[in-house]
Amino acid sequence: MASSSNQNMGALPLSFLLLNGESYDFWCVKMKTQLMSNDVWEYAQDGFEDYQGVEVALSNEQKKQLKVDNRMNAKALSMIQQGISDNLFPRIINETQAKKAWDILYNEHRGNLKVKTIKLQSLRRDYENFKMKDSELLNDYFSRLMDVVNQMKTYGEDVATQKIVEKILINLPKKFDPIVAIIENTQDLANLSVKELMGSLKTFEQRLNRQSEKSIESAFQSKLNDCRVTNNQQANYFEEQEGGGCMFYACQAASEQKNDVWFLDSGCSNHMTGDESIFVKIDTSSNSQVKMGNGALVQAKENGTIAVETKKGTRNI
Repeated sequence: MASSSNQNMGALPLSFLLLNGESYDFWCVKMKTQLMSNDVWEYAQDGFEDYQGVEVALSNEQKKQLKVDNRMNAKALSMIQQGISDNLFPRIINETQAKKAWDILYNEHRGNLKVKTIKLQSLRRDYENFKMKDSELLNDYFSRLMDVVNQMKTYGEDVATQKIVEKILINLPKKFDPIVAIIENTQDLANLSVKELMGSLKTFEQRLNRQSEKSIESAFQSKLNDCRVTNNQQANYFEEQEGGGCMFYACQAASEQKNDVWFLDSGCSNHMTGDESIFVKIDTSSNSQVKMGNGALVQAKENGTIAVETKKGTRNI
């Protein structure tokens, strides 16, 4: 018979994890905590003697205790009933004791020793084959790993902290090799906590990200300084050589002819067109050669100025 000290009813939680046939191990831990916080876990764990079907004369003290036990058992049973989905409720619909309802759910989802052993072996394989993906963030890798570890623990596997630390270090991508070497040579892995390890790795990952951002920014700036054309136009690169040996660069759309559109690039000294009619001033004495993208040299016939219509009026180029 349960102790009469369990008369503190507590407040019944309004919501908690609902068991729908999956993630029983997590549900079990959370439900146990709920039952313990309401002082009724022992009714789900051990049950109580309700004397049903037993002809025995009860003393007044036993009758009082039985009344308390019935009330606390009903509270525990109610919490279990509210914690499972409607499709699972028929499994325990006829049970009047919290312990019997709890055992039914436990046996159905955790199964016998053979089933437990098979599940644990599967988790062990997942753990042994676990690796961090090259494109994966450190936090995501850690979360996936600890999910497997926690499931192993719920099935009775003792996963030591040092084993987790070593697992994390062994399966990091090559970009983490410098920090891994430092940790392995300066730290006692037997006394290194997972939290300390992850702190060092996250700091290193942040440094890698900053370096990557700088490299991308530098490459982007370099591209901006090249002679190229946007708006899905592929630019040709020209090298213009005049008699004096001076080098000039020019850009023009190559994939599509548009007589009324110029693609201007501030990185270019000269721009080219094949339409002589658009010039407002022209010099026919030009003696320039243009080196095309395929290496061929082409004679530039003329040099001059054109008028371009912009939103702010006509501009001469």
